[in-house]
Amino acid sequence: ALVTQRLAPSSSSSSSKASPNITSVAFLDPWAFSLPDEVLSKGIQQTPVLSIFSESWTKSPELSHVLHLLQSSDNAQQNCFWAPSTVHASVADSSGWLPGFLTRRIGLRGGEKRHEIHRVVAQVCAGHVHTSLVSSSSFSSPGLNDENGDGRGMKKKYSSLSSLLHHGIFRRKTLSKDLLQPYSLK
Repeated sequence: ALVTQRLAPSSSSSSSKASPNITSVAFLDPWAFSLPDEVLSKGIQQTPVLSIFSESWTKSPELSHVLHLLQSSDNAQQNCFWAPSTVHASVADSSGWLPGFLTRRIGLRGGEKRHEIHRVVAQVCAGHVHTSLVSSSSFSSPGLNDENGDGRGMKKKYSSLSSLLHHGIFRRKTLSKDLLQPYSLK
């Protein structure tokens, strides 16, 4: 899981004891079997959640625990995707230090081109984190299709990662429709 937080400037040393402000969570083929049922049932509330599954993960016995967690979360459905023809290492692990022929032979890569899915996952996670930060009340980020340069245009126009994907906000063409597909939590 990837968790991001916005750190506020501190005016005193006592602020270091405050709880962190978690602004977004991204699950990449998450393991949820070790979480107690009450945690799965509580879900993740009031924090944007992104989930990306490899195709092999969608057939894993682990998936039922993950779906329980996501179905209990208040905003996980709109940002849930899967990557066809991929395995766990294609999405969630980095196997870049091994030669390409070896990653396929030992099952660390599915049918995708080398680094293709890692690049897409990184772009989608960056978009998710950026959108989450822009949505926080005091953050502003000029640029990235923000007409006024104050961050507020992004909040209104691109309120979900699905709309970011739909409007083609990412730099490269690698986000073709066949690389990531919406995944239904039902």
